[in-house]
Amino acid sequence: MNTREQLLSQAEFLLRERGYAAFSYADLASAVGIRKASIHHHFPTKEALGITIAESHLAELTSRLQQIQTEQPTLATQIMAFSTLLSEKSADRTLPLCAALAAEVTVLPEHLQTLTRRFFDIQLQWLQTAIASAIARGECTLDAQRIGVEAQHLMALIDGVALVARGTGTAYALDSEIVNRLLGISANR
Repeated sequence: MNTREQLLSQAEFLLRERGYAAFSYADLASAVGIRKASIHHHFPTKEALGITIAESHLAELTSRLQQIQTEQPTLATQIMAFSTLLSEKSADRTLPLCAALAAEVTVLPEHLQTLTRRFFDIQLQWLQTAIASAIARGECTLDAQRIGVEAQHLMALIDGVALVARGTGTAYALDSEIVNRLLGISANR
């Protein structure tokens, strides 16, 4: 891993662990083992660093959501794969990147605020599409007129599980039975 990749990896960890406002280039330099001035060679500002991290994750998120849509045959398996995607980096008791950014969205630089909203827009749109497809297949009993609200509730559940896991120091665990009940999916399907 080259220096730039190390900086991105450590900065993302610090952002998810402490929040954007709570880590500095001095913290990052110490974590990577370089001088603070060397960071500016790769990322002239903390905002540039944050934008690079967010844009990289948005691209990965979009790709992975398409993969889930293609590879998972049912809404239940799609939602569990989506939850796994969001929790992959939470094993270290940190928040998913989008949740960490959302927690302090009002104090983020404007471009990072826009990217944070984009995270949620992409996820909510994906959830709405997945739910609409499941309704069309007769897979769940949700009201087609309430897809947007259902997607928001589902997103709140998934992010809430991550937040509670971090706050209690327990492992992230989304219960598939709860998801199925929320989505109106029969246990016999």
